[in-house]
Amino acid sequence: SLEPKTSVITQKQSYGTATEEKKAENNEDLTENEKKLKAEIEQLSKDIGALKEKNSDLDDKYKRALAESENLRVRLTKQIQDAKLFGIQGFCKDLLDVADILGKATESVPKDELTERNPHLKTLYEGLRMTEAQLHK
Repeated sequence: SLEPKTSVITQKQSYGTATEEKKAENNEDLTENEKKLKAEIEQLSKDIGALKEKNSDLDDKYKRALAESENLRVRLTKQIQDAKLFGIQGFCKDLLDVADILGKATESVPKDELTERNPHLKTLYEGLRMTEAQLHK
């Protein structure tokens, strides 16, 4: 009667040992999976850091390019204004020369010749005076 009990106990012990081995194996698998997951998390964290740095670098380059294009726009606008002003100054200087010549022309006409005897000279003189007056406005 003792023998059958021993075989049942032996079977339970071997079943218990197999279960413990499976648990240990599962724990090893979990530990191995945990190690893999931790390594993957570390790698992803590094990747995120690298991408953040790259994003920051690209953002900086973008902002610098915008600033440079704005500076270029301002510089070109100023150059255009300067060119217009220079062109106007040259034109005005030329007009002053014309006004001076008209003044000399009107001064050179003898006043005693501006009579009804010389209607063409009188008309020419009046035209020169009106042109000179317009230039001085």
